[in-house]
Amino acid sequence: MDHFLTQESSQLLLHVDGGGGTGKSYLINLLSAHLQAAAVGRGTPVWRAAPTGVAGNQISGTTLHSLLHLPINKDFQPLSPTDMAQLQKKLKDIKYLIIDEKSMLGLRQLSWIDDRLREAFPSRNEEFFGSLNILLVGDFFQLPPVLQKPLYYDKEVQGVEIKGRNAYRRFDKTVFLKVVQRQRGDDQKAFRTALGELRLLQLSVESWKLLSGRVQAKLDDQEVARFANALRVYATKDRVNEYNHYHLDRLSRPVIQVKAKNVGLGAAAAPDDKAGNLAKQIPMCISARLMLTSNLWQPVGLCNGARGTVYDIGWAPGANPVQDPPCVIMMEFDKYSGPVFLTTPDGRKIVPILPVDRDFLIGSTLCTRTQFPLIVCYAITVHKSQSITEDVIVTDLSSRDFQTGLSYVAVSRVKTLQGLMLDAPFDRSHLFYESPPEGMKMKMRDERHRRRQVLTRNPYTTDHGSA
Repeated sequence: MDHFLTQESSQLLLHVDGGGGTGKSYLINLLSAHLQAAAVGRGTPVWRAAPTGVAGNQISGTTLHSLLHLPINKDFQPLSPTDMAQLQKKLKDIKYLIIDEKSMLGLRQLSWIDDRLREAFPSRNEEFFGSLNILLVGDFFQLPPVLQKPLYYDKEVQGVEIKGRNAYRRFDKTVFLKVVQRQRGDDQKAFRTALGELRLLQLSVESWKLLSGRVQAKLDDQEVARFANALRVYATKDRVNEYNHYHLDRLSRPVIQVKAKNVGLGAAAAPDDKAGNLAKQIPMCISARLMLTSNLWQPVGLCNGARGTVYDIGWAPGANPVQDPPCVIMMEFDKYSGPVFLTTPDGRKIVPILPVDRDFLIGSTLCTRTQFPLIVCYAITVHKSQSITEDVIVTDLSSRDFQTGLSYVAVSRVKTLQGLMLDAPFDRSHLFYESPPEGMKMKMRDERHRRRQVLTRNPYTTDHGSA
């Protein structure tokens, strides 16, 4: 706060580190509120963003892609004059950009952020990030970015990743959050210890026994029943799809397969992640749990990762429901704050979700897929779960992590040990390494370096001594 209150001219490039549940999102929202209050009459001084829609929504922010018009599956390009004017208007009063879930940010993406901000502030384009103050918040011991080298990567890099590394190395201050807020209380002390060991792949025998006590086979029927509708969090898409199919079948309702409309040679065979994140087909029925896969209206909660329940399915007048796809899915979302299409007698807020079009390339062929931006979500991948908190979850630790951080992120989504159930017994050797894998070693080297950056005193002082 004092950096802002003293109108400090030097650029602030700061890390805020904390493991799962240390109150990072709370801190971001609190700091943002104080900055906004201090800037009364001077516009909005802070913008919050994250690599994913779920994470952005948790901090009442946006995705980095939508804020800065960053590319998806293509090379970085300068903005058109119209788009640049809109971005500059949006950033006119911004002094601080807070980026959450930094573990999911890659060197290439950080390079793009640097380039875009230099472009947006042409009078300061010789300085990193256009001289904007940046706070990188998160925990590198959680999940790394998809198909990018993480910020802490210390092996040889090439091209734009070199620029990203140069930008990353400009961050010269670090604050570590140490107190776990999510798993609070003396009764959760052993669980907090287990999470700390999971984070470093150093699970002790005592913690292994503690977590093994939450295996389904060791729980009585009444305890297992508490998890009947709990969110499942699994490492692989195959496991997620298997459970979602099972749970839809349990609803005992007629299920339709909503097939996408595809245009272009090879478009029908394109996987979801190559077709604008739209599924080839979606099984659904009344009362099914679905998740948005696109940012439709992020400020009110209709963002990638938002979960809800199907209230109704509608077809266009004259359509044949047996042959034709529906034209609208009426949904009740768990966290929605916008206007509603209708409110049910019992107070449920219903909003319509329409099909969207996504253009993509197969080779040099331009293709289009039209589909509802939805997937079934009784189970989700660990990647989609990062940044959320649940009262109860079910997960599986029986397979060795194919990526460091998977087990830690899955288990740390829950508030208490009693809110966790494990599908099957697991081997301690999967989560204890005498010698850490290389990815873990890089994280540890980065943290050791940044321990030397820790602020031991407030470098920005005001007369009233605020922090």
